[in-house]
Amino acid sequence: TTVPLMTPLDLASAYIDAFNRRDADAIEAMLHADIRYVTAGETVAEGQQQVRAFYRHFFNTDVVATMRHGANGDNLAFFEIELVGTLHDGATYRLVSAVRQEWVEERMIDYRSYPDLPVIAEQAVSLEEFLSRAAGE
Repeated sequence: TTVPLMTPLDLASAYIDAFNRRDADAIEAMLHADIRYVTAGETVAEGQQQVRAFYRHFFNTDVVATMRHGANGDNLAFFEIELVGTLHDGATYRLVSAVRQEWVEERMIDYRSYPDLPVIAEQAVSLEEFLSRAAGE
């Protein structure tokens, strides 16, 4: 008996669950060796180790991700994600973004998010500023 593969949306949900648990090992295990992580048109990480390093910024916060309005395509998951929480410096963070993930053999090879600008203390900030503040710099 062949066990059916998980759908891309199932995989995306498991990925978000691992993020919310702050489980870097589980996240890395779901990534293809050639993963490319792009947000707002900017490549922020390539390869498993760079993506893992990118997530360290979030793991220093209590930011929680919630998936909404998902759909499957051929090896693709499309969904809206909301990230909400408090940054290291105590500022409130909220981001709503459309996300497209491409999966190959149950490993994510491409992650693209199309966010509104993050809102911190009612002011839009760049991704660079978010990462700096999330890391407590």
